[in-house]
Amino acid sequence: MKIEISVDSNWLFSNGGYNSNFIGKLNREIGEKWRGQIGEIEYSIFDCQFEYQGSSIVDCFAKEIKELVESVAGVPYDEKLFHITIEENGRQFIVDEGGSAQSHAVCNTLFDQINALRENSFCETKDNPTSSQTIKSDHTASHSTSVSTSTQETRESSFNATQNHGFHLPEVALTEEDASERIASAETGVCKKSAFDKIQNLVGSDDFKSLARDINNIAPQIVKNHTQQIFFSEVYLFSINVGSGYHSSIKLLNDLLNEVGLFINSGKPDVISIPSYNDADMANKMKNAVSALENALERQRLLSIDISEWIGHTHSREFKKLAMHLFRSNKQCSIVFRIPYVKQAVIDATVNDISDVISTRPVVFKPFSGEELRELAQRYLDENKFTFSEKAWEIFDNQIDMEKADGFFYGIHTVHKLVGDIIRKKELMVATTGNESKLIAEEITGAYKKQEDKFSTDNLETLNNMIGMQAITARVIEIVNQIVYSRQSGIGSKPTMHMCFVGNPGTGKTTVARIIGNVLKERGVLRIGKFYEHHGRDLCAEYVGQTAPKTHAICQEAYGSVLFIDEAYSLATDGDRYNYGKEAIDTLITEMENNGDDLIVIFAGYPDEIQKMISLNPGMRSRIPYTLEFPNYTREQLAGIFMEMANKSFSCMADLEPAVSKYFNAIPSFVLNDKAFGNGRFVRNIFERTWGKALARSSENGFDGITLIAQDFIEATKEFQFDKNVKPDRKIGF
Repeated sequence: MKIEISVDSNWLFSNGGYNSNFIGKLNREIGEKWRGQIGEIEYSIFDCQFEYQGSSIVDCFAKEIKELVESVAGVPYDEKLFHITIEENGRQFIVDEGGSAQSHAVCNTLFDQINALRENSFCETKDNPTSSQTIKSDHTASHSTSVSTSTQETRESSFNATQNHGFHLPEVALTEEDASERIASAETGVCKKSAFDKIQNLVGSDDFKSLARDINNIAPQIVKNHTQQIFFSEVYLFSINVGSGYHSSIKLLNDLLNEVGLFINSGKPDVISIPSYNDADMANKMKNAVSALENALERQRLLSIDISEWIGHTHSREFKKLAMHLFRSNKQCSIVFRIPYVKQAVIDATVNDISDVISTRPVVFKPFSGEELRELAQRYLDENKFTFSEKAWEIFDNQIDMEKADGFFYGIHTVHKLVGDIIRKKELMVATTGNESKLIAEEITGAYKKQEDKFSTDNLETLNNMIGMQAITARVIEIVNQIVYSRQSGIGSKPTMHMCFVGNPGTGKTTVARIIGNVLKERGVLRIGKFYEHHGRDLCAEYVGQTAPKTHAICQEAYGSVLFIDEAYSLATDGDRYNYGKEAIDTLITEMENNGDDLIVIFAGYPDEIQKMISLNPGMRSRIPYTLEFPNYTREQLAGIFMEMANKSFSCMADLEPAVSKYFNAIPSFVLNDKAFGNGRFVRNIFERTWGKALARSSENGFDGITLIAQDFIEATKEFQFDKNVKPDRKIGF
């Protein structure tokens, strides 16, 4: 029996490489337990292989080896951490968590089909060695249009020498995807798309494509001159955000290195964890990590090391030591350092620090543009054989905008999630209507009506008809007319359009900002006129140097539209260790200056805090010519807003309005004047509680209709009573 045991690299390097000697300990225990019954053990830091020559059936041996792994690891056997395969008579088995040997269905199916193929014309025979094509393993396949003939011949001769003119299961473990692709290739005679072609077909990723072309072009010379060690002495610095395809890119790079002959049947790439620079026990943990890395370099592979938490510290002695160990010990591995997408100055500084010890090539993955996100969605649709109408694309774009608005956007993953969600809604409708069309069109609009309402097109007339907005409407008309006239008349330079909206929560700042965008779109000032809403802290990132690119990307998406930054004063906090808020403000000022005729930035928040934010950077005040002050609503206006909501949506009994007026007129002044008071939001919350009470009451009559009565309102307001002697310590109306 042949046995292979591998271990998850994340567990191996957890706690700074504390478990990194697991395979070494396991080898000693195996040698002691089955002394004289096994051949030589081949091992690296991640796995070991040996042949058991004693007498034991597979199930019994599976249980024994599983128990031995548990004993050495000191943790229960988990198939996510450990992987044990047993091969006997050409059949493969996987040891499960119960210690049983389960047949490896994919590999055994592949084994059976390859044996069947051997009997046909796919394999060479001794009688007619040229009559059939040679079947190659995945790791030696090449794309003839890109690789030279000499390199192809070198790899083919190497393959044939080791494979003895036949198709054998590869030494490395097969994934289910790889096995299925190889079966399909053998059955059809058509090879799967090469790694090089897959890379060139990626959306965006220009630097990565360039790297792949360079590797593909230089590989024949490296193989010819035997200079692989020089090639591997250069490392790559990937600057890439979550959701931009990092793990896929690492796998493709690994496949490409196998494909062009620079790797010889390497296994899967490994992601290595090193302790954070801020770890209290960093020095000791780094020693363990360095030792583990040196062991990892003994076997050819691609190693990916995330150094995000070392940004700004790559000049430190500890990091230089790590780089020096890699430089001295690495002879055959390709190494990729990873950081998030940060501003170019930080990338350059990091490259310079690493290059002091190891030659470093930066590979920058820029965040996907709107067009690229659509392309990713289109490919996912094609894969599932669906198509979008223009209306469906509008819904997709709106959903993308909302996904980005909270500061958490995961690129490809988010695109696939949204497209999958739309497809599921379409399939649910098909199940109901029986219409089997694969075109996703207007029929899904209703499923997204609530979200689309956020993008409704209000105008100045709507604003003027809103309670308490007459003064604001007059000021907005004045600003809009000034901007439009200066644009159309050509007098002087185009005016700066940025604004500050100051006032307490719920006073209509967001509504007015949307209307301004719509009106300026209608007047031809803004190209697009959409509305992008973010909170101040959304602009700040997690690592040094990442805030500027993130802020720039947010501004870039809003070109031709309105960028509304709520709670903008949070950028002026003094608690940032690295002053991320100031970095965001500096980037905003640059964007406001360079794109002032194609972008309106509106800062919103409390008056005092907004002034503090503006004072952080003297250049900001001169770039914000317009300030609108939004006063709190009066008691009468709050009551009017409630009744307007109620009459618009439901029937109302005559006793409702007196109860509403009585309640709002009794709101204490300290509540009404507190800057945390919710104003319009407070009213909406009471309204929603009121019709909820009415709904519960009406359910007894079978929902024939909902009519709001005074008692519904009184029951709802019991949650919003104010003690005149106690000042609230929480936000009111949220």
